[in-house]
Amino acid sequence: MSVRNIERAFNALHSQHNEEAALADPAQARVQQAQTEADRLRSLSTSMTTADVIERILLHYAERDYFRLLELPAPEADVLGNVTWQGTALEVSKAYRRLSVLVHPDKNPGEDARKAFEALNEAHRVLKDADTRDTLLKEHLDAALGRRWGREARATLEERVALNAAQAQEAAALRKQEGEDFRANILEQLKQKQERMALKRQRASQSRRRAMSDDGDALQPGAVESPSNDRGAPLDGDSDDEDAQRRRQALARRKKKSTFL
Repeated sequence: MSVRNIERAFNALHSQHNEEAALADPAQARVQQAQTEADRLRSLSTSMTTADVIERILLHYAERDYFRLLELPAPEADVLGNVTWQGTALEVSKAYRRLSVLVHPDKNPGEDARKAFEALNEAHRVLKDADTRDTLLKEHLDAALGRRWGREARATLEERVALNAAQAQEAAALRKQEGEDFRANILEQLKQKQERMALKRQRASQSRRRAMSDDGDALQPGAVESPSNDRGAPLDGDSDDEDAQRRRQALARRKKKSTFL
């Protein structure tokens, strides 16, 4: 018996065991029924009613799977373990418009339709913004890795050989791209640093020119004031000259008076 046949038999036995347990336990039966309905909604791709679309949107919104909520491809993990997504902003907008028209509350009265419409709006905002989209992608890394490993585990020997060769090429290309991105990032940082330094030098030069211009204005002819102390009085040298002149004048008057007598 092949490995795939063994897996099918195991899955069938496991499903039968769950069904028998559900019949024995009513609570388990309700859980199983809810799980079956959720699986049915996840597997739907065509021929969905509006009610199915609303329920599916609310299901994926609760799981924060905004990609499947908008019926867009799921994120994938590359060979280096990074999560990637190939969707575009145009695809996000087209999916949003199509589903929002279908579940719009004006056409579908009821609380579920309103909640589904709000969930659509949030998913649209998150996937259109680069920062919030990157945060969401990181949340989906484990699931993306699980899908990748699952595909590898199910591969035959021939498929494994081809897969290994493709992975080696993918890893080499990704490492080369990462190196180029790293160098580009370093060059951009150096460029920004040089621009900041040039701007700083320019501002310093302008400041020096303004200071020199102010000094030149202060030394213009006619701007020099006569020396004085802080109170506006003559300086000490001028005061001494005046005292000497008064003494000479007084001496001259005394001599003149003596001669007259």
